[in-house]
Amino acid sequence: MSQMLGLDNKELAMVNAIEALNEATEEGFVSNLSQANGRKAWDRSQPPVGGMMCWEIYQKHPEKWFLEEVYPKLLQWNQWWLKARLNGNLLSWGSHKSKNPFKDWNYNSRQAASLETGIDDSPMYLDVAFDKEKGMLEMHDVGLNATFYWRLQGPGQHGRCAW
Repeated sequence: MSQMLGLDNKELAMVNAIEALNEATEEGFVSNLSQANGRKAWDRSQPPVGGMMCWEIYQKHPEKWFLEEVYPKLLQWNQWWLKARLNGNLLSWGSHKSKNPFKDWNYNSRQAASLETGIDDSPMYLDVAFDKEKGMLEMHDVGLNATFYWRLQGPGQHGRCAW
């Protein structure tokens, strides 16, 4: 949303990106679900595209204060991916054991892990095994790993660790 808004409205794009990152959980990831009543998906992240979107906004509107605002939160989110979703040498989509104050039924499951992909209910993940102990799908999704790698290497001269 914030990247789309950035085509016409710099301030709206930046504030939307900042507010999305402000919704990060205590663990450091931007939740797949965040509602005004405090309900979140405490078990799964959004796909790792926040850095790409912030980079695109910055390319169109090069404001240093914007980078200073989003960089620490993007770095924290990247570190979370490596801590929570590293499955061997590559990342896997997941849904880990976590608090669940709203008693949502879809936690720590294959379906919840497939929601982390951002392509909800895609048939691509229907037959993929889910490891409840690890809280991850037993596959290394090329889209996830390529996206995450871009964040680390893409705009290399501007801070590999957070993008």
